[in-house]
Amino acid sequence: MEAIFRDLRHAVRRLLRSPGFTAIAALTLALGIGANVAIFTVVHAVLIRPLPFPDPDRLVRVTADVTTTGGRNIGISQPELDDLQHRAGIFEGVTALWPVSASFLGGAQPERIEVLVTSPNYFGKARLRSSGECTGRRTAFPDSRIRSSSATASGGGRLGPRVT
Repeated sequence: MEAIFRDLRHAVRRLLRSPGFTAIAALTLALGIGANVAIFTVVHAVLIRPLPFPDPDRLVRVTADVTTTGGRNIGISQPELDDLQHRAGIFEGVTALWPVSASFLGGAQPERIEVLVTSPNYFGKARLRSSGECTGRRTAFPDSRIRSSSATASGGGRLGPRVT
């Protein structure tokens, strides 16, 4: 144990004699540790941490490709969704979601926001509680009528939690 302390004292004396080298070594170590933490954080968030759903390995995303125009991953139409929901029989449940750009008019100035529109059964099929993971109330089937916008669930983001 005494040899370790002697070696540490010697190392500290050598580092104090050359402050430039000490600063560069400390900076290199700090950058290396910071880069490793940043990379691990991204890997953990994207690859390691499970999805926030029960049984995430049972979730499937169904999209379509249009080979004639080269369109890829374009989603499916309403009749195709109806077929999957009522006639396919291979899924426990089917729900839809699609991104929409909208204008938020609740603040001092209108603001462009990105909205994720879901079918009324989304929270139930994904086994999410609209009160736990986001703010708002669950949509109901009357809300699914065309031009109905009576239910909103917000996950927060830069606008903060909002309920309309």
